[in-house]
Amino acid sequence: MMFHYTFRGYAADGLSQLSFPSMREIFKYGYLGIYFFIILSGYTILITIRGKSFKKFISKKFIRLYPPLFCAIIITTFFSFFSDADRYDISMIQFIANLSLVNGLFGIPYIDGVYWFIHVLIQFYIGFAILHYFGLVKYLKIILSSWLLLSLALHFKNIPVIDDVIMYRYASFFVAGIIIGISRDEGWDKINFSIFLFSVAVSLISIKYYIPVFEKYYSTKLSYLINYLIIIFIHGTIFLIGTIKNNTNHNYFIITLLSASTYPLYLLHQNIGFILFHLFDFLDNKYLILIFTINIVLIISIFITKQLDPYLGKKIMKIF
Repeated sequence: MMFHYTFRGYAADGLSQLSFPSMREIFKYGYLGIYFFIILSGYTILITIRGKSFKKFISKKFIRLYPPLFCAIIITTFFSFFSDADRYDISMIQFIANLSLVNGLFGIPYIDGVYWFIHVLIQFYIGFAILHYFGLVKYLKIILSSWLLLSLALHFKNIPVIDDVIMYRYASFFVAGIIIGISRDEGWDKINFSIFLFSVAVSLISIKYYIPVFEKYYSTKLSYLINYLIIIFIHGTIFLIGTIKNNTNHNYFIITLLSASTYPLYLLHQNIGFILFHLFDFLDNKYLILIFTINIVLIISIFITKQLDPYLGKKIMKIF
């Protein structure tokens, strides 16, 4: 949230006219936060799939992803009516395509740019569902190692179609989460720890190659060292949470609660936040605008988490 509000909005694409010079130098590193949730997704995948049929796994993941997204699309579309900026105009085709999750297949823009992450998750879940369906999960360590090797190779030689299928920029983060999840159950042996260290190394390489792209797009400079330290910290945090032996169920509860409570916030914050920036521009104090915007988005996301998500989840569950 703070990455978008204090840095991204002003730095590129003219999303915001509010500049926060002192804050932007700190929060521009907030783009790394998405990798935390990618690792979380990898960590929880085995718990989600364990003891479940193919259909049950698909339905559980659909219920996890879709209700908050459905709510976010409706609410973001509602807020778009209060903006006179063309970038927030939403056509009926775009609205339906985003609701049905097929917009990416037909090149139809996301209603909110942050939705790209949902399609990364969907692609990951589909891949894992295929492994589950064909009984290949028992070869998971071989598959993870191969995935890492291929993603590493693609950093040096891009092949567009394979890049998209392999998700080479995110593969190492998914693998890190998965191997932490495996080791939570099996314990850490040389193979597991080697895969984990390899995933961290590939993650650092991935960030190294992305930093120049980021700097060029946002016309800024990043510290490679700070990026590396944050990536190591993210891996280390989930490593510690996921492998502390005492009260493992409690640790898993913390991770799932963190993921569930921040997911609606992630879906809502960008477009709605910048629309609110515009609506509050009659205020002279940009920090008041920032505070009001953050609180409104937080209230809406809490309402989705506490009320709308459980209600819609129950309704969808009846269908499955």
